[in-house]
Amino acid sequence: MPVEILCSRHDRAASLLGKLVFILALLVAGCAITLATTPAGGVQFIAEDDDGIATLVIETPAPRWIAVGDGYMPELPGYGRAEISGQADLPLRRERIALPPGGQLVVLDVQTEWVEGQLPGPLMNWPAHAPGSTLAQSAGSAGYDEQPLSVAVADGAVRGARFASLAIAPLQVDIEQGRYRAARRIEVRLRRGSFGELQAKRSSRTATALE
Repeated sequence: MPVEILCSRHDRAASLLGKLVFILALLVAGCAITLATTPAGGVQFIAEDDDGIATLVIETPAPRWIAVGDGYMPELPGYGRAEISGQADLPLRRERIALPPGGQLVVLDVQTEWVEGQLPGPLMNWPAHAPGSTLAQSAGSAGYDEQPLSVAVADGAVRGARFASLAIAPLQVDIEQGRYRAARRIEVRLRRGSFGELQAKRSSRTATALE
């Protein structure tokens, strides 16, 4: 086979491989900032309505109680750890919400379906698997928190793309009473756009209606 043909085929293959690598890099970068826009691990981001309000639906399975040392630690698939020193080792997950230019994340409403139960025994402090970890005496406050989520990062950036981050803690414990409650379903209504963008959309809808 002539050398020219071999070189031509090699160049075409190298060019195709380079394009595939570039496309894969774009997909990976996109996933980093749009994680909350597709169903993943029980999280679904529902598109915004005409008023710029979106709905984030979070569904979690029942916790698994793992025996560790002299106590227990709860696990939820797809969740990491809260990593708060001196407090019970509980699950936590962070979800990134992409922000448009000039946008700001505003949580408007949170509706939660709770399921309550009895703790299997004493809980371990974080990190539960570390040598010498002690039993938890509290979960940070008496009783339960009001909401299972909070805004962890109001304005961050990845590769020039802006995002906010929600900290989701669906499992709460009352160590003094020996009980827990788990958020089986959380529905969050939020807004990502700027006030000026919302006003522009409303003005456009009004003008269209008057035509």
